[in-house]
Amino acid sequence: MRERLLQMRLEPLPALEPRWRAELQAEYDLGALRTEWSAQWREAFEQHGRQRFTLLAEMARLSPDSERFQSLQQQLSELDARWQQQEQALHAQLEARLQRVEQEIEVRLRARRRDFIRQVEQEVDQLMRQLPDLSARYLPTQQSRRAPAEKMAIPALSLKLQSIDLSPKAEHRRQLIRQQTERILRQIAQEWAQLRGYRLSDSPHARDATDEFLQDCGVAPLR
Repeated sequence: MRERLLQMRLEPLPALEPRWRAELQAEYDLGALRTEWSAQWREAFEQHGRQRFTLLAEMARLSPDSERFQSLQQQLSELDARWQQQEQALHAQLEARLQRVEQEIEVRLRARRRDFIRQVEQEVDQLMRQLPDLSARYLPTQQSRRAPAEKMAIPALSLKLQSIDLSPKAEHRRQLIRQQTERILRQIAQEWAQLRGYRLSDSPHARDATDEFLQDCGVAPLR
């Protein structure tokens, strides 16, 4: 029963995670990071362009067959190769910074996910302590496989909740817990009855299989 309650309470988690991720990403100014990187790249590119222009300007006044021209051509090739390496390094730096941000977001997202699950577990444990008295008869005993489905009684479930807060807000919360618990218990009882070959009924003459149900749920039978 506890696992079913946890599953129901954790259903919103997949929808919450994208919203949490968006909230965390908003705390990091990725636009400013890219703007800073673009300024660094532009400065390096302009410096490379000035050096390249100086070599080309001198080469324009020389004969391609001259030794000086060949030397400048070699310097130009080396300059372009260094620029390619520098540009790759700049891109790698940007990717590394973005990856660090993403890793930090993922760590914080996992922490928020753990906190959410821990809170749900605490709420479920509290709800389990507030479960109603299941001594009322609402489940039949198991019938033979060949016998027709027998109608069994399902008296209304009652909750016994204790609280020292008598304010309207506390009363409203108790009503919500009561309604949710009754809905969950009825759903679990219905599924359990179907697996056992039972059919639930409101008949007052129905058999009582409460102890069997509690034992399957891992709860000690009530006496």
